Amino acid sequence: MKTKALLLGVIITVSLFQACKKEQGPQGPPGKDGNANVTAKVVNINQNDWISGNKIWYVDILDTRITESVINNGMVKIFMESSSQSGVWLNLPWFEVYEDYTSIYNFNCGINAVRIFKEDTDAEMPSNPGFKKFKIVVIDGVSYKKYKEVNYNDYNSILQNFNVIEIK
Repeated sequence: MKTKALLLGVIITVSLFQACKKEQGPQGPPGKDGNANVTAKVVNINQNDWISGNKIWYVDILDTRITESVINNGMVKIFMESSSQSGVWLNLPWFEVYEDYTSIYNFNCGINAVRIFKEDTDAEMPSNPGFKKFKIVVIDGVSYKKYKEVNYNDYNSILQNFNVIEIK
């Protein structure tokens, strides 16, 4: 009896799947050309986003593109838009030299996260950086190793050598 019930169940299951027909839907719109291995994310940091601590200002940014593989084999670059020239991207670390001290914008990163910070060389608490726009560029290990001749300190050089996908 169990064998007949099992056989009947198999026959019903097979007949149900044979009755299903896969229909092809219409083709979607073409995607954006780019290089999935090199991406740039624009991040706007407002004055209230900065956190003060131990004579620095910093902001932590979650970025799941930064994997263990990127940390070990690839590269993370951060560029800050110039305060005086829109569209000009400054490679971090960036130094602003004043008469008595220098302000330094720099970063460090770990898996899934970036910390951007500002500190001054005079051992005083720096002024709040205010609004800043950053581009976080993540380059996987294959692309980084394949294109050693790229000037990775220049955002325009990265754009010229890769079809960078910008993530909003």
